[in-house]
Amino acid sequence: ELNKNQRDAVLYNEGHSMVIAGAGSGKTRVLTYKIAYLLEQGIDPSNILALTFTNKAAGEMKERISKVVGFASANRLWMGTFHSVFSRILRSESALLGYSRNFTIYDSADSQSLIRSIIKELQLDDKIYKVAVIQNRISTAKNRLYTSTMYSQNADILKADSFKNIPMTKVIYEKYTERCRKADAMDFDDLLLNTYLLLKNYPEGQQKYAEMFKYILVDEYQDMVKTWVRCNLTNLAFRGNHAKEKFSSLRPLH
Repeated sequence: ELNKNQRDAVLYNEGHSMVIAGAGSGKTRVLTYKIAYLLEQGIDPSNILALTFTNKAAGEMKERISKVVGFASANRLWMGTFHSVFSRILRSESALLGYSRNFTIYDSADSQSLIRSIIKELQLDDKIYKVAVIQNRISTAKNRLYTSTMYSQNADILKADSFKNIPMTKVIYEKYTERCRKADAMDFDDLLLNTYLLLKNYPEGQQKYAEMFKYILVDEYQDMVKTWVRCNLTNLAFRGNHAKEKFSSLRPLH
């Protein structure tokens, strides 16, 4: 079922790699067969982490793998969406970050409600400091791995906020962070940011998961490469889209 380039991608096993191809070219099939190949080579399922963007994709991939290697092995894989896997990691290591194991996860509505209350407390004009705009600024910062402290110290960010006539965004972000922590809560973006901080700032956490996840496979890597490369975890295999390319040979990831 695999062509030569796809087979090369599956069999490559010498470090970081990236698969780039257009839509419908079989990238997810390659990822599925690569997991099956690793299992057939004797890699323990618990040492393989496979990340996707949707629950549907994760379910379909696990179903495909089950047909190849059996349900028992497939069920022991660390496989799921970024948010679900990161949530699982953070609940295991919550004490390191100062949260309880049962921390609350705020959805978008919860986040907006908190931002709205902070804007009101600061007596800011809600026609200028629009909830959706501020939420987007905070979300963008977290996805770029900027904490509220880093945000408030970044001259370019502060200049952009002043240009947009929302210079108090840094204060809103700081208060938002404080209120979330006080409520023992994280929003969806915190699941990414706090996992990064866990792996970056706590050597015991990084060592634990670097040893556990000997192989990390990321579906639709585009927005996630920065985080995982900076976390210094090993043997990453990414796959992503490029509209102008057909299925390419495997490339080392630098």
